[in-house]
Amino acid sequence: MSTQINIELEAEQHARLRHAAREMDQTPDAAAALVEEGLRLREFPGIHFRDTGIGRQAFVPGLRLPIYFLAELAREVANDIDAIMEYYGISADAVTVSLAYARAHTAEIDRAIADNLAAEDALVASLTPERIVTV
Repeated sequence: MSTQINIELEAEQHARLRHAAREMDQTPDAAAALVEEGLRLREFPGIHFRDTGIGRQAFVPGLRLPIYFLAELAREVANDIDAIMEYYGISADAVTVSLAYARAHTAEIDRAIADNLAAEDALVASLTPERIVTV
């Protein structure tokens, strides 16, 4: 269930909101996405968001690494924080906040992992057998 609220913005804030909405191909009424992102930034200190080919994604603190990459590795290593820290060369705090984000937003993370796997499959399908290198 959603709730409608009225907020008062300064003219400069409204202009910035309109600009951000255009960049997101939305109307200024879609400010809820910006509010949601701001709330997530407060709830999970250090994460940041970037626009990607599959939409706006949450990234690991201090890295240009989407959280869904870290979450996928976490599943493979049974959430072994030390293994994740060593693999990515990051702090326990960065791993902990990223995994907390992944747990809180499971559907988003699962969708990003599925989209990434589908893109990999499409790429492999488009290559001729002699151009495929498995690592």
